[in-house]
Amino acid sequence: NYIFRTRNGEVIETERIEPIPMDDLETPDFGGMPLDQYLSPRPILPLIASKACYYRKCTFCTHSDSYAGRFQQRSTELIFDDIVKLKSRYRTDLVYFNDDSTPIPLLRKLSQKLIEENVQIKWHTEIRLEKKISRDFVELVEKAGCRLLFFGFESANNRVLSLMAKGVTREDIINCLACFTGKRIWIHFMYFLGFPTETEVDAKETLDFLTEHGAGITSIGG
Repeated sequence: NYIFRTRNGEVIETERIEPIPMDDLETPDFGGMPLDQYLSPRPILPLIASKACYYRKCTFCTHSDSYAGRFQQRSTELIFDDIVKLKSRYRTDLVYFNDDSTPIPLLRKLSQKLIEENVQIKWHTEIRLEKKISRDFVELVEKAGCRLLFFGFESANNRVLSLMAKGVTREDIINCLACFTGKRIWIHFMYFLGFPTETEVDAKETLDFLTEHGAGITSIGG
């Protein structure tokens, strides 16, 4: 699944191979890794609940092409089993779901399972700013151990958001932030400036938004 150019300029494309179904994968094995030598006080184990992005509409992003453009997600039951096994095997309750964008319905189902089975972990991941984020969803994931969420905020200007095909407006973002008020979840907003046709006024609107809503946004990254 890759293409390369030889020294004489010939383009070679390898045989296309379909991704292995996620439910056919075993629980990750971190055996032999020096987990006690990382800078974190305790090991934080990475898990993948889904591959590629289920949305795949943002006009600036081609990352899903890395997965042959095919979105997959692991079943809730297998993700839960992975967590239980890894927690016992490596004696840590810290998990990072290293997804492009973990689907909200999947997080809802997994959180319900963690609560029902009384499995105590603390976890974080990247998710999309979406209209379906509600106060009850936030309360559920917080109870299930969510402590940090990364959001691809990108811009606060509605015209730029539309050109990016983000699927949300400035008003939707404000409503989403309000759902996290008073909760123990660190909110990180990722943004960038200089999208084609973005003006200085547009960019300032984004920066002003981050300042105005600083009480609800714990950290930012450009």
